[in-house]
Amino acid sequence: MRVLLVDDNRLVRMTLAAGLSACGHEVADAESAEEALEVLDARPIDVVVSDIEMPGLGGIALGRELRGRSSRLRCVALTASQISALEYAAMHELFERVLSKPISAAMLDQVLRDLAD
Repeated sequence: MRVLLVDDNRLVRMTLAAGLSACGHEVADAESAEEALEVLDARPIDVVVSDIEMPGLGGIALGRELRGRSSRLRCVALTASQISALEYAAMHELFERVLSKPISAAMLDQVLRDLAD
């Protein structure tokens, strides 16, 4: 699966990218929503895994942009913040899964495999 990891934290991106690559995924990464859109313009991606709280455009705005681009692109949100039930429900309109950080590459790999089924 071709995965794009979007997170402003370099260590998170590199750790998850290494783990997902070891699981057989083709992984690209971006440190911002703006950079993620550039990557999506340049290469095919199956799933975008994005942090929600980032400087600039942010994960929610990125989710809206992605939904406008393609209904086939799968989107997964990562958040380290506590979110209300209302926020969680709203996020599910943009993202197939909303996951709490920290998350292991193995757990994320399982979520990606579930999405592919």
